[in-house]
Order: sequence, then structure tokens, then C-alpha cells
Amino acid sequence: MWFKLLLFLFIVYAVNAIIKFALKKWLKVEPRKKKFLSNNYVNETHLKVDWFVRGILLIAGLATLFYVIAEENSIVYMLVYLIVFIILTYTVEAYFEWKASKHPKQSLFMLSEMFVCLVAVALLIQSSSFFLGIIEGVVTEKAEASFTVERVSTGFWGDSSVEEVHLTDATIFKGKVKAYEELKEGDLVRVMPFDLPADFSYSLAAEVTVE
Repeated sequence: MWFKLLLFLFIVYAVNAIIKFALKKWLKVEPRKKKFLSNNYVNETHLKVDWFVRGILLIAGLATLFYVIAEENSIVYMLVYLIVFIILTYTVEAYFEWKASKHPKQSLFMLSEMFVCLVAVALLIQSSSFFLGIIEGVVTEKAEASFTVERVSTGFWGDSSVEEVHLTDATIFKGKVKAYEELKEGDLVRVMPFDLPADFSYSLAAEVTVE
């Protein structure tokens, strides 16, 4: 799982760098350099608007996190929040770079970076099973300490398959059922597995959410 995520992030970084390089050659202008822990704002109005937007986003982020953890909902909600965060923060910065900076064309670098980030998050949402190892599907068979999931991919990666899921003493059940005894064939489940070597023929469930 971690290798896939790191590889994905590397590809996103590389695509962003290539687009910025192409824009720099085309526009004949350098992107605005930002220094870590320093004032990166175009003017005082930019500072106030940015802090206001980030304050609202912080409250919304905490509310979304509570909704995901306390109400046992999908982590995809956090990714949707991330899309909103990217759009608002990048749009504010691009607007002030266009309207108030010495080089308005620098705003195109922000817009291109926003586009790359949005595509990346959209791919993560569509392909959560591929990147995060999540198993989603319908329970087709139930044994004493394991069950079978008919897994249908709705993203860009993989095809329909059948996954054998085994339980451990540490397996947690969430959602409509609180114990394995309550699980029934036909239930729609989302399984977060433990990280195992690639040669394992089955998955060990860390968390099972029944929807």
C-alpha cells in the first residue's frame, strides 16, 4: 500500500514539475518563490482573506474528521473535503497573484498546480481500493472465522474479483453490525486489511464496516 501511494505521489510531483517547466518556457516568467515560514502574501488584503478562508476550512475539516471517525463513515469524505480545500486556497492565491502582483501571469502556475492536485485526489477517490488496499463488496460466503467478498472495482484499476478475508482477535466491526456473528451473506462491507506480504493468498481484516 505505502509503495503504491509513494509512487503515486512521485508521479504527481513529476507531472506538476513538467507542467511548471512548460509554463515557464511559454510565459517566459518564473513562478513566485515561496519561503518556508515567511510572508508569502501579495498584500495585506491577501493575508486577511487567506486567513479567513483557512479558518473556515479548519472548522469544516474538524467537523468532517469527526463525521468520519465518530459516525464511522468512509474516509472518502475527507478526500472530498480535501478537494474543497484545494479549490478555495489555490483560487484565493491565484486571484491575488493575478490582480495585485507585479507578474500576473504567475497566477497560471497556481491554477495548473491546483488542476494537478484535483486530478490526483479524484484518482484517489475513484481508486481507493487500489491505493489504500480497501476491499469493498458483497459478502457471498461466511465460514467460522473468515468470509468471502465479491469485490467489484468502481475505479480505474482492477476488475471484479473474489477476496477471502480472515478475522483476527484484533478485528473491529463497525457500522450496522458490531460482531462477526451479526454479519450475513449479502451484506455490503468495506474491509481495511492489515499490511501483509504480497505472497499471502488471503487478507487479514483490521476493520470491517458494514453499510
